Amino acid sequence: MGLIMKTIILFFHSILLFTQFIYSQWDLVYPDIPTDHINDLIFLDQYKGYCVNKAGDILETSNGGLDWEIIKYYPEHSIVELKFLDELNGFSFVNKLIFQQGDVPFIYTTDGGDNWEEAQITMNDARSFLPISLSQMIKSVNDGIKKLDNFFND
Repeated sequence: MGLIMKTIILFFHSILLFTQFIYSQWDLVYPDIPTDHINDLIFLDQYKGYCVNKAGDILETSNGGLDWEIIKYYPEHSIVELKFLDELNGFSFVNKLIFQQGDVPFIYTTDGGDNWEEAQITMNDARSFLPISLSQMIKSVNDGIKKLDNFFND
């Protein structure tokens, strides 16, 4: 085979590889029912991850997202955000559906998601939040940023 033919084959092969790279496709790994609106997703390493959804579920994967298991369910709520400080300590808040009244539950885990507890923290005005340490967190509200210095009341 001549040099020109080898160059042409190499050129078309390069275009094919480049085209596949540019047009990479995403594969749906969860949910099986696409109406479960995922609100937030976080991975602690390449295998362990969590997601929260509009249906009030906290889901966990231990195999990089191939399989998901519901580990906590808050009926008639939508879980908005999920933050972890480390592999054990995670935080979230739950939006009540529009027709419900009352406080927005703030939930947390200190054992890597095995158990979730509610904390008596006002989150009704929160647009977003960020834990800074195990005792401190901040939240954004319409008129600024607020800080909480003693989350666990130590």
